[in-house]
Amino acid sequence: MKKALAIILASLMLSASFAGCTKQPDENDTTPTPTAVETPTETETPTPTETEDPNVQKLIETKSNTITVNDKDFKMVGRYYLNTDFFSYAFSNSGAGISFAMKGTSLEVKLASSAYSESNYTYAAVYIDDREPIAIKVTEGGWYTVATDLEPDVLHDVRILKRSESNCGILVIESVRISEGGELYTAKPYPTDRKIQVLGDSITCGYGNLYYGDAYSCPTDMEDGTYTYATILGERYGAELDTVCISGIGLGTPDNEPWPILPTYKRLDNASPSDFDFTSFIPDVIIVALGTNDDAQGATHDEVKTAGTELIEFIRSKYPDAHIIWSYGVMSKNSMDAIDELIKALQEKGDTKLHFLPTDSDEANEGMGLHGHPNTKTHERMADELSVLIEQLTGWTPIEK
Repeated sequence: MKKALAIILASLMLSASFAGCTKQPDENDTTPTPTAVETPTETETPTPTETEDPNVQKLIETKSNTITVNDKDFKMVGRYYLNTDFFSYAFSNSGAGISFAMKGTSLEVKLASSAYSESNYTYAAVYIDDREPIAIKVTEGGWYTVATDLEPDVLHDVRILKRSESNCGILVIESVRISEGGELYTAKPYPTDRKIQVLGDSITCGYGNLYYGDAYSCPTDMEDGTYTYATILGERYGAELDTVCISGIGLGTPDNEPWPILPTYKRLDNASPSDFDFTSFIPDVIIVALGTNDDAQGATHDEVKTAGTELIEFIRSKYPDAHIIWSYGVMSKNSMDAIDELIKALQEKGDTKLHFLPTDSDEANEGMGLHGHPNTKTHERMADELSVLIEQLTGWTPIEK
C-alpha cells in the first residue's frame, strides 16, 4: 500500500481527548434524488464478464444507486458500531471503515463526524483500485465527491477508512452514491484467511507520521492511520486487521494515568459501551505496542509489570493459540526491563507463544515525525522488523501483488 497522504493528532504524551463542536449531518440535503436502477430478476442476472472478479458477488437486490451503508452488503473493516445519534455506522479506530466493489463512472460518499474542530478535523481516506488514496477532511456532514473519472465497465475495488484517530471524533459513513446505471458489488475477498490484531497508542494511530518538517494547519493534516506498521503488515500478508488504538493510552493503573487499555479493548468500539465479541475475530498474530505513555506518566517498574501481566493474561484467555508479540522502544525505554521481565515470567509459566521485540528510533537515517513520533519511514522499518519475527513464528510469506 503506497501513500502520500496523512495527518496527525494529539501528542502521544497526552491522554486528553480533543474538543470540537458537535454537528449533525445536513438534514436539508438538496442533492437531487438519483434515478433508480431497476433490479434484474433472478433469470436476468448477467453472467460475469472477464472484467469481473468471479469471487465478488453482485448485489442484485440493490434498487438505487444511492445505497445506505449496512453490515450485510458492505464489508466492515475493523471495529464499528451503530451510532444512534446518526442512525448510521461509526468508526473510532484508525484504519477502520468499509469496503465494497462497484461499476460506474463516479463515486460520492456521505460522511459525518462527532466533532468538527478546525484544530482537529476528522479525516477519511478513500482507496480505489491501485490509485493514490484520496484524503477527505470532514468539515461538515454531507456528500463528498470522491471520483468522477472511473472506467465504466471495470469492477472497481473501494475502501473508505478512517485516517484520523479516536481523539478527533468518530467517522460516520452513512451512504455511498455511484453514477446512474452503476452497480454495487460485495467487497473483494481477502487474499488469505490470516488475521492480525494490534493494540497501541498514538504510534499505532499514525500520529505525526506524515510530518517531515512541513507546515500544517491542524495536527490531523499530518496523521495517516491507514499507513502505519500495522496496516503495512496487513497489506503485506493479505491479512484482515483489527486495530484498537488511542493517543495517550497505556497499560495504566487505578492511581496512574493514562487510563488502562484493557476496558477499551473489551468494547465493541472505542466510542461504544457494548461488549466486543471475541469469537467474531480470531487473530493468528497479536501485536501489543504499549508502554510509552506509562513512561511519560511516571509508572513504576512494578506497576508496568502488574498491568502488563493482567493484559497479556486476558488476551491469552481469549486467544490461546495466537502468537503475541510485544513491540516497544521507538519513543522511550523506561519500561524496557519491566516488559522484558513480565514476558519472561509468563514464558516460564508455559506461554510458548509470547514474544518480546524491542525496537528503536533511527533519527539520523529516518528523521522524525511530529512531536517525536515515528514518520512513515520508521513505520516501514518497524513493519520490516516485525515481519522477520512473524515469518519465523508462522511460516507466512508476503502475498504477490
